[in-house]
Amino acid sequence: SGFFIMNKKLVLFEPVVLFSAYYVTVVISCFYSIFTDWELNEFVNNSSFRDDITILTAYTCMYFFVGYLFMVAGYYLVKKDDLKIQFVFDSRSRISNTVLNIFIIIFLSIGIANFAYNVSTLAGGSILQYMANVSVRHLEFENQGTTLGYMFAYNGMFIWFFKLARRHIYWNKYFIVFLIISILMKASTGRIFGTMLYMFSFVGIYYFLEASKNKVINNTKYYLAVIGISIFGVVFYFLRIISSLFYNNMLHLSVGAELLNGFKLIGYYA
Repeated sequence: SGFFIMNKKLVLFEPVVLFSAYYVTVVISCFYSIFTDWELNEFVNNSSFRDDITILTAYTCMYFFVGYLFMVAGYYLVKKDDLKIQFVFDSRSRISNTVLNIFIIIFLSIGIANFAYNVSTLAGGSILQYMANVSVRHLEFENQGTTLGYMFAYNGMFIWFFKLARRHIYWNKYFIVFLIISILMKASTGRIFGTMLYMFSFVGIYYFLEASKNKVINNTKYYLAVIGISIFGVVFYFLRIISSLFYNNMLHLSVGAELLNGFKLIGYYA
């Protein structure tokens, strides 16, 4: 945490920053495991050690800390101070906005039409029912339905993003609405990591666009975005489990109760 406090010009997606963020989770996991006396750690409870596990954890944390210090020192010894983040969109063959608009409209239309067809065919036109069956999406697609058109929608959103970025225009309400629709389409495939990666790509690109224009960036909104997407991933994971229980007639509790039980299991993965 000292790295984040002392670094006044933090570049959020710089490799050393991401690596430091990972190290914070290691420290949290160690303290959590010690605090709970390892009772939720399946590996420790089913293994034998030559010494007391708490003492071994202390040695491990020390090695982690020393290794981290050497990593940071080595990184900044070879890093150049005059590094700049720059996006260049101009070229000899500049694509006109009219051409981009045509591709955006066509690609989004193909993707949304494909999504509407799947919802109509597989869920009788109910988006809620379609999302409720997300855990068995691969089984549904064995007989009918396809996500080929979704690829056009994703690319259409990136083209739209490119169009706005090269003109230095912030996201407007129409872009945000269609981005949410494309995220819903991505989530409906049941691919949790793929959905998170899709969302992170927009946040990351937008961050570097801002970094190329401003020397000092307000990272607060990006911290919130990363935390929000991570929470989305955890919630979506348990919703997918609930979807599987619902499909197999094994959902004995309410959705809220099942989610609460799911969150209690997170301790086992700390």
